[in-house]
Amino acid sequence: MTAALRITGHRARQEDIAAELRQQDPDNVARRKPGKGNRQRRAEFINPGPDHLWCIDGHDKLSPWGIQLYAAIDAYSRKII
Repeated sequence: MTAALRITGHRARQEDIAAELRQQDPDNVARRKPGKGNRQRRAEFINPGPDHLWCIDGHDKLSPWGIQLYAAIDAYSRKII
């Protein structure tokens, strides 16, 4: 919300924006609040053993300079391959 207001040329303090959001939309604000009941559960992978499933990801933020990062993690042992 702060960024959206700044783009349109309005300046507002973050505390004022948070207070207004709490007043306008209290249910969603409470849902986003950190706490025990609001945690997302991590997906469970049931694998028969090592090297059965690899999780692969890439990072292209440095590609304008010719640097590309890729990594793979074994889902069973959670070791970087």
